[in-house]
Amino acid sequence: MTLKDIDDELRVAFTLLRESDAARSKSFSTAWFDATRCAAALPLNNRPKYRLMVASAGVLIAAVLLGRNALMGTNEVLGQTPLVPLSDISQWRAPSDVLLATPGQELWRDIPRLGDSTTVDRDDLTH
Repeated sequence: MTLKDIDDELRVAFTLLRESDAARSKSFSTAWFDATRCAAALPLNNRPKYRLMVASAGVLIAAVLLGRNALMGTNEVLGQTPLVPLSDISQWRAPSDVLLATPGQELWRDIPRLGDSTTVDRDDLTH
């Protein structure tokens, strides 16, 4: 069996699968019409209380936000001091800064002056 034969078999199998799915399912417009007809047939007291659900979700979100502010601190813009001490961003150091410290770093911090050498004398180079 070659790859072309396998490919042809797969195409036929997927075509049959699509046709069987299409035969079993309704069109979107039919499904939408059925759903709206069922919703309209329900009496008002049996419909879901969407307003109550939306209002309770809003209250829940507000409670979570207020609770977070109470636990984490408040905004300094409003004149209130935070409960958690905040450090200045200019004084912050990354925990991985230790990994960047290498031996001889002081040699790289200063700009060398040409003609001045503290490690090699000129006389040592000529002899």
